[in-house]
Amino acid sequence: MEKLFILHHEYEYTYKKEIFDEVKFIGVFSSKQKAEEAKNLLKNKKGFINYPEDCFIIGEIGVDTVEWLEGFITTEEAEKDINL
Repeated sequence: MEKLFILHHEYEYTYKKEIFDEVKFIGVFSSKQKAEEAKNLLKNKKGFINYPEDCFIIGEIGVDTVEWLEGFITTEEAEKDINL
């Protein structure tokens, strides 16, 4: 099975006592090496340089593969479940 490599940058931040996730999709690459090269190109750029290198995440995905089979619930539904 052919594999692709997805690079994104992810970190948490606090605003008005709330925690948020900040995720930036960077790109899809034909090899892990090319994804690493993209990471190295960006890690010292404005904004990225303020976060540790481990905020860059390289994921591997198969071509023509469905990755999310479980379905989902909304945040509102999840909050109702927590308050039961």
